[in-house]
Amino acid sequence: MVNQKNNQIGAVSIFVVIFAALLVLLVVTAFIRIMLQDQQQATANDLSRSALDSANAGVEDTKRAIVQYYKSGCHLPTTPDSAECTQLKTALGVEGLITDDGWTKDCAAVPTLLGITKVPNMGFLLKEGSDNDLDQAYTCIKVQMAPPNYIGSLTPNTSRVIKLQAKEGDPKKIKIDWYAMKDGQSLDVDPGTAAAYKLPRQWPQDRPPVIRAQLLQFRKEFALSDFDQDMSYNTTLFMLPSALGVSNTAFSYADHPRAGSQLGFALPIHCAVPAIGADRYACSVTIDLPDVNAGEPTDRTAYLKIGQFYSAANTQFRVSMLDASSTPLHFKDVQPVVDSTGRASNLFRRVQSRIDIGTSNVPNPESAVDVSKSLCKIFTVTDSTVEADTARMNGTICPSLP
Repeated sequence: MVNQKNNQIGAVSIFVVIFAALLVLLVVTAFIRIMLQDQQQATANDLSRSALDSANAGVEDTKRAIVQYYKSGCHLPTTPDSAECTQLKTALGVEGLITDDGWTKDCAAVPTLLGITKVPNMGFLLKEGSDNDLDQAYTCIKVQMAPPNYIGSLTPNTSRVIKLQAKEGDPKKIKIDWYAMKDGQSLDVDPGTAAAYKLPRQWPQDRPPVIRAQLLQFRKEFALSDFDQDMSYNTTLFMLPSALGVSNTAFSYADHPRAGSQLGFALPIHCAVPAIGADRYACSVTIDLPDVNAGEPTDRTAYLKIGQFYSAANTQFRVSMLDASSTPLHFKDVQPVVDSTGRASNLFRRVQSRIDIGTSNVPNPESAVDVSKSLCKIFTVTDSTVEADTARMNGTICPSLP
């Protein structure tokens, strides 16, 4: 009888089990790591949005102070210097300590004026007690009541009306910059001269829009007929984006009053890709203002109406005022700027918001007649003061147009 011995001890099975366990552990660890990363990202996004909400809450609180400043008439030179106006002027930087560029220095001046208590090392809490789970607060509010420029955006076939009112000095020129470019964005402009400029049948996607700048200004004493006959009071300049356009011009180039001479035409303006580190605006032009002051710097009220055409995209623009020596002037009571820093837990967000002053809730009319389909016009010329053809005058025979 032969005895057989089995010396197998299962080494292969052990290695298989070990490698399988390691593989499962690796997969589980990877999934746990992905879950933790997603959770951290979600938490960071939530804190970021909450910090942004905190910063926006600081802007809204500052709006309350700005509204009260104008509602109380503290900006008027004839208003009695009451204690309330003194506090508002100090908090908003109209009077008191400000930086060289016009920003307030005290981060807590505005919320303190509004009676909001600052918690040490935490800021101005949005909520108190257990409701403030995200520890939301804004930590610093700065205000610039007289900014060096006006910044806005235009949508197709709309316009903005800007008051050209300087804090100090007399505006002699305005500078208009438009079409803020993004990183890597291309620029398509017309390469021709003024005589060879042609509007394309379809506006290129990366071409800046045509800008219409209309100047309306008057002295303390003027006649309504001045707006129809005198270009110094009412003139319009159409500006075309071009590679060979000009960078300096005057409203007198247009010669576009409402009546009288119609000799003006559109002007190509130089547009180019901004240099690295420079302003992001592709198009820029400086325009000389007609003089209606009659020797008195304060004897003028001026408005600039700016609109865009052809391009279907929204366009950001910037308007600056310059004196006779091209020194920038600061806007007064036009568009204060609020800089707010918000916090949620240990994450901070900072925003700047511009507040237009004196704008109406009623939209600015862009045209006298706005129709979505065809418009029928009927004219009757006669040598009699009696209108014989009543049917034509009341429009009853106007054809049915699609």
